[in-house]
Amino acid sequence: MIGGKKPQIAFLRDTDGGTTAFGLFVTVIFLIVGGMAVDTARLVSARTQLQIAADNAAQAAIIYRQSMEEEEAISGAITIARGTLPEATNPNGIRAEDVEFGVWDGKTFKAVPGETGAVRVTTGSTSARGAGINTLLLKLSGVPRVDLETRAIFVTGGGTGCIYALDDSGKGIEMSGGTNISAPECSVISNAVVKVPCGTTITTKQLVHDDEVDDCQWSEAIVDAQGERAPRRDAHTDDPLAGNAQVRALHARFQDIRYEPWPAALSVASGTDINFGWSDLKKTEEKALADSGCTAERDEGKWTVTCTGSEINLGGIGTGGGITVDFNSGGDPATVYNFSGTLTHGGGSSLTFGSGTFNLGGGIKGADFTFGSGSFHIGEGSEGCKYSICVTGGGKVTFDGSSDFILDSGMSIGGGGTVKFGVGSSDNTFVLGETSKGVSMVLNGSDRVEFGDAIGVDVGLRVRGEVKATGGGSCVVFPKTANHDLLGGVNLSGAAVMGAGIYHVDGSFRAGTGGANCTEDKVAVSGTDVTVVISGVGASLSGGKCPSGSSFCVGGGNAVTLTAPSTGANALLGIIGPLDEGSGGAYISAGGSSRLSGVMYFPNDPIEMNGGATIGGSSETDCLQIIGSEILMSGGTAAASECIDMAASGRIQMVD
Repeated sequence: MIGGKKPQIAFLRDTDGGTTAFGLFVTVIFLIVGGMAVDTARLVSARTQLQIAADNAAQAAIIYRQSMEEEEAISGAITIARGTLPEATNPNGIRAEDVEFGVWDGKTFKAVPGETGAVRVTTGSTSARGAGINTLLLKLSGVPRVDLETRAIFVTGGGTGCIYALDDSGKGIEMSGGTNISAPECSVISNAVVKVPCGTTITTKQLVHDDEVDDCQWSEAIVDAQGERAPRRDAHTDDPLAGNAQVRALHARFQDIRYEPWPAALSVASGTDINFGWSDLKKTEEKALADSGCTAERDEGKWTVTCTGSEINLGGIGTGGGITVDFNSGGDPATVYNFSGTLTHGGGSSLTFGSGTFNLGGGIKGADFTFGSGSFHIGEGSEGCKYSICVTGGGKVTFDGSSDFILDSGMSIGGGGTVKFGVGSSDNTFVLGETSKGVSMVLNGSDRVEFGDAIGVDVGLRVRGEVKATGGGSCVVFPKTANHDLLGGVNLSGAAVMGAGIYHVDGSFRAGTGGANCTEDKVAVSGTDVTVVISGVGASLSGGKCPSGSSFCVGGGNAVTLTAPSTGANALLGIIGPLDEGSGGAYISAGGSSRLSGVMYFPNDPIEMNGGATIGGSSETDCLQIIGSEILMSGGTAAASECIDMAASGRIQMVD
């Protein structure tokens, strides 16, 4: 016994370590609050997991939908979501019916099967899905289970569009005079007025507009592929390529190529001129040849020069009428030829050199020159020919085999002449400087210049100065190479074959006549796997069929077929116009029939067509996409796009 009391009575009366009813109440409250904190953390974690799954699935779905059927896109999106919501723990967290394609009007989403411009994805853990979130301590407050659902809405920048008029305050899409746009598989989009009067037609999957539509009141002018009234949606559309990193990188490169150093002008020590004619050489000429290890023999009108020296130092070379000169054509390819003067040669004869390294200080002037392969640095010509190469009298200048070329002052070809640089070979390089008049290459009449390819070279062709093929029957064959840097603009009144690669045109691009061609297909300007990037500065395109202020112009009936690359960093990037406002738009006129693939992108300037011009994809599978500040069509013109595989299929963004 303790204190004379029974133990059990003492225990019942002992208050040490005991609690009150209030204490029990407080304890329960703390347990509930603590339980809420624990369960809240669990629910936040679960909701975050669901939201991540919805975001990932929606982004994947909208991307897949641009090139896949709806069911394939849904399946792919579910697969992506399963990376966050394992099927074993939440088998119905995302279902096929949770991925809905439709349209977004800027505020609300409407599910429309078959659409490509917007998607809504819902994910959840709910009792209805058989997977509500069970609570731990919240059960004490009567909440045994919590249902969670999240959603995400992703859209493209207005849908998959073939034709865009971006400027809110511009003329939008304006049609007149029997014109038509054919884009049955994609949207036609305008942020300003759409004018489609009677006698004109837009065929489209959907018209997206952010201003009034002024169309024909007597008949449907905006129709779908079946000829029925096309769906219309009122919405603003952002530039789908505004954030395209490759477009920005292509334009940023202009700053690099403008300041890239050029080779120093050629300087050759003065030497003795040699004139080959019907008479014997002068003693001074014989001595100059002998000093370089050369001898010359004449057989009537033919001279043969044989050299054993490794370096030949002379002035200029001249020939009389009807004279043929073989200048060491069988010599060692390691031979260095230094000529301080001009190589001149008239028609009716020929001047032939072998392979080697050629430093031609006074340039080449005349007709019918042939060189082997090697390295060629050609300086500025003399008075009367300030170019490095001047071809006269319909003559030919041919450089055989793979070679490296530097022409300090470019070239001028006249009288139906031809120049061929390494044609048939693939590892050439070309650097063409300009004259004091800012011109690098001039072709007249039916002249022709052909460049061999420069495969595996980062910049195979560099031109400083305007390329002017002013003769209606002229032809320029550009090389295949990764980059063609043309500082000064391109003005083609004749024809051109554009070898594969990127063309940085620091100026304007013009093809402004009709009937010329370089090949049997009768296409004036053609190229495959070509991306043309235009700065819009420099040479003006005023005059003829090309109005002042245009940076890209096809006029006078010329036919142009250019196909953009289908793979790689420049996939589907066709003609990329200036990015600065007011630098010049695109102008296609006078019956010019053009077939282009890829995007034709002039975001801050108009694209105008008139005079019966037509523009369409370069084949049934290559896609044309036209993006301009305004789209202006008149005089029986037509624009067509046959497919939906676009470079700018809509900038992807999350809106909810």
